[in-house]
Amino acid sequence: MKVFMTVFFFLLIGFYAFKFLQLLVKMKQKPVLPLTNEELQDIRKNPQTPVEFPSFSNHKTGLIIYDLLLVYLSVMVWMGVFYWDIEWALYLCIFLPLIHTNNLLNLFAVLDDGLLCGTRFVHWKNIKSFQFIPIDQNHKFYGYGKEVNGGYELKIQTKFLPVSCIVTSDSMKEKLTVIMEDRSTQIERDLNHTI
Repeated sequence: MKVFMTVFFFLLIGFYAFKFLQLLVKMKQKPVLPLTNEELQDIRKNPQTPVEFPSFSNHKTGLIIYDLLLVYLSVMVWMGVFYWDIEWALYLCIFLPLIHTNNLLNLFAVLDDGLLCGTRFVHWKNIKSFQFIPIDQNHKFYGYGKEVNGGYELKIQTKFLPVSCIVTSDSMKEKLTVIMEDRSTQIERDLNHTI
């Protein structure tokens, strides 16, 4: 059992390292949206602050923390396997910081081949559906600010875990709707051609 769990944890670290490298590669691409400062102000990953442009210089601290977290996890599992006699259940405590890695980067960008949302890259073909939920008095983000109160939460259902962002203007909602619908129809056409 211990060997199985050790292999599992190393595979989990490898998966997160692959996703981190994928994120770094995708951040080098030119985004489709947002391009201007006004568009950046209309999209938020968390209610308090607008997103930042997807570049290494804007997200340097979050990228360094994410990298150090992966190194820390690798060292802890390595030490636990070869030097300490730790039960595999204690590894779960070591991996708790992975729960909040999506909040390390204040990032949402539309690329040609998918979406960057926090520390995740979601390919267009992995998006199942999306919807805009108005932020009213019953919404969890209501009360964080005037811009947020009149806005929408964009919930994107993927094949795995959903992603979301906050849209504070109707014009940005329309832009995102057009882009998301165009991409989904293009993917459906591509699937029909391959069948």
